[in-house]
Formats: sequence, structure tokens, C-alpha cells
Amino acid sequence: MSRPCNKPTEELITMLRGSLPQQEEAVRCILQDGSLRQKAIGTIQKMGGSPQDAEEAFSESSKVFFMNILKGKYNGESAPETYFIGICINVWKGKQRSAYYQHTTFVEDALQLDGLASGNTGSALDQGKLTATLHSLLEKTGQQCKDILWNSALGHSMKEIAELLQLANERLAINYAYRCRERLRGIVKQTSGMDDFLKSFM
Repeated sequence: MSRPCNKPTEELITMLRGSLPQQEEAVRCILQDGSLRQKAIGTIQKMGGSPQDAEEAFSESSKVFFMNILKGKYNGESAPETYFIGICINVWKGKQRSAYYQHTTFVEDALQLDGLASGNTGSALDQGKLTATLHSLLEKTGQQCKDILWNSALGHSMKEIAELLQLANERLAINYAYRCRERLRGIVKQTSGMDDFLKSFM
């Protein structure tokens, strides 16, 4: 049975900003807290997620949480537990967005590499060439659009993208994302055979 993390919040924040061994100890302590798991899963279910959705989001968020700590993305402005639950919500919403995009437009669908790897492609291109093709298309949109679209396809929220790319606010990231998708659609339509090629993956 998971045990509660008995360290006070202030100590955990200090450890998460400390050396690698301190960070690892703090992360281990936080993730072993059974009450955190219950809170995270309960929050997602209250927002409409299924028990399976919640379990999967919690599992994936554990990895994201640790990587964010290592990359220095956690600034200590919120309690570690609050920060972790926020990641769980974003991971769950990211999965919801991915499912939505797969049924709305071939551009977003093409960016979902995990979905494209299923083998139901109808194309002779192998996965390596497919990935290279998608990256080539994104390169043509410009570095900022490439960063925005790729991070969006990976499930990051517009708020996270704004912070990652140092944009002024979430609204600006949303506006840029819209323009970038329009730019990408234009590039695809101007590239001979590319439109049908990407549609074949739907």
C-alpha cells in the first residue's frame, strides 16, 4: 500500500530545486503518496474522464512530472501536489484533443505520430520516411510555427506552449496556432500529391 509523504510542502519545494539526489527523493516521496493518486484520479473523473482515462493519465504524468523537475520547469509557485495534478489534467486533455483532431482534420491527424504508427496507412513509405516527411512540412512553416504545432500535437496546452516559447500569454499562443495551422494547410495543398498522401492516413 502506498504510504503518505510526510515531508512538509516547503521542504519538498526546496528538494525539488536542489541536487539530482534530492530531486529524485522528493519525486519518489510525492508519487508514493496514495492520497495524491486518489486526488488526481478523482479530479479527472469529476471532469468527465473514465476510470481508465484517469489511470492512464496518472501513469503518464508521473514521467512528465519527473522530466519537468529535471528540466527546471517547476518554479515552486504552487505546491508540488497541485503542480502534479495540473499535469495529470493536461495529459488527459491532451488525449482528448488528440482523439478530437483525428476526426476533424487530416493535418492534425498527420501530426499524431503514435496514431500513424498503427500500420493502417495504405502507403509503401516506412515509418522513418513518414516522420521525415511530416517534419519537412513543419520546417516550411517556420521555426515558431513548427514549435507550436509540434508541441500542440504532443498534447501540451496552449498555456504550456506560451510558457515554453516565451510568448506573452495563452491567447497569443492560440492565435499563433490558428495561423500556423492555416499556413500548414496552404503548404500541403501547394505540394503535389501531399494532400492525398496525408488523407490516406485517416
